[in-house]
Amino acid sequence: MNFLWVIDLAYSTRLHHGGLLRYFNLSRELIAQGHSVRFAVNFEDQREQAAEWLESLKAENALTDFCELKLDRSISPWRRAAALLLPFGFHERAIRPFVDDAMAALTAAARRFPCDIVIVSSRTLIFAAHNFRLRPCIADFSDSATLYAWRELKGSLRAGAARLSLRRALDLAHFFFRERHSARRYAAGIVVSPVDKRSFDRFTDPRKIACIANGVLSPGPAGVSKIPHQILFSGVMNFPPNYQAALWFLDHVFPRVRKVRPDLTFVIAGAHPPQPLLARASAHVQIPGFVPDLNQLISRSALYVAPLISGGGFKNKVVEAIANGTFVIGTSLAAEFLEPRIRALMSIHDDPREMADAICGFFARPAAYAERLEQLRRIVADEFSWPKKAAELAEFARSVITAHPPA
Repeated sequence: MNFLWVIDLAYSTRLHHGGLLRYFNLSRELIAQGHSVRFAVNFEDQREQAAEWLESLKAENALTDFCELKLDRSISPWRRAAALLLPFGFHERAIRPFVDDAMAALTAAARRFPCDIVIVSSRTLIFAAHNFRLRPCIADFSDSATLYAWRELKGSLRAGAARLSLRRALDLAHFFFRERHSARRYAAGIVVSPVDKRSFDRFTDPRKIACIANGVLSPGPAGVSKIPHQILFSGVMNFPPNYQAALWFLDHVFPRVRKVRPDLTFVIAGAHPPQPLLARASAHVQIPGFVPDLNQLISRSALYVAPLISGGGFKNKVVEAIANGTFVIGTSLAAEFLEPRIRALMSIHDDPREMADAICGFFARPAAYAERLEQLRRIVADEFSWPKKAAELAEFARSVITAHPPA
């Protein structure tokens, strides 16, 4: 099959961004399985460097080819306001000039790169491209914005923040109508976790939405020399669920840990840490920002924590830590996308005191967790391999083409 894949690309994060990690590892495996994958790219920053990077990936057979989507994003303020406030059927009319421009750009890309099917992952285009009829389209929703907005609303209500709750309620209504409208108009859609699929299944035909989880690279070598007192958390740090998790851990868990183990160091690694997080750096809290080889940092850390308190989707960080031979202690939200047999082998705690006790218990006897970690590594290597996930995507795409022949 010939795939045309429509994406946004932020060069500043590259493969540290879960989306880009997903696109290029899946495309590499699809090509290895005999397909072609061409990308239509919306460059978000550093266009020249991003294009050079894509050329290097092309030379490595991670993609077949690419072109730039040149979009006119000039939308008048009143149209932007209407787009946020109106239900999504009317939203589309409010931003009609952008929708028309997006369709023209996508049509040009499809004519340049003959394709059998189009996957639309671009957040910029996903809610306009359902009008595209030249080829069958799969919407790569990734994770559910409706689910995320619902969780944010519940959090603000619990905090008693009335004004913020009103804003969250408007966000929830907007995302619900947007996802409901688009999910019904696309030929099919994909998400990255069973939790997000359940969210979409509530307002569209469950048969149209497939869960294609992310994979992980082959597990790293066993027996890597660990930094014995290092705890790690990682992610793109200007993403709210990541920096909220880091701050929650710093406020509620790490002080309790330090009372028992003052020798421990907490490293928060990832691009674009916001100022409130940078202000928390100290002798025992390191915030290095972007790390070129994150897998090496994960494999050398004694323990990985995933203290997520918001968000949704597939948590790449959790399976990457396991694959790199580092035990994970996290919240139930961090492990919700995993099947029960995997969660049973992890250490999951939502109460700050219980999490702190679990961390101290791990550092008291780290060897006691070796067998559980090895079981986790074997399961992750089997269940979350990129070749397996690429084959699942190809099979789903083939079924969509059969059900929706090209116009």
